Amino acid sequence: MQNFKNPIFQKRHYEFIADILKDIRNVEITIEEVIEVFADEFAKSNPMFDKKKFLDRIGVNNESN
Repeated sequence: MQNFKNPIFQKRHYEFIADILKDIRNVEITIEEVIEVFADEFAKSNPMFDKKKFLDRIGVNNESN
């Protein structure tokens, strides 16, 4: 695991992440699909979010981006 400085999240960030996890909790889903869901939700929440950079950082190759 990479060592990096932890950002300071606010309650709204934790709620946002919890809501994403709640939506996929009972779904048969691969880790790649979980990553894709998070990337899509992050992109919806911030027009400056770079989904390709996010997926590249994780090491997921996605040709549809």
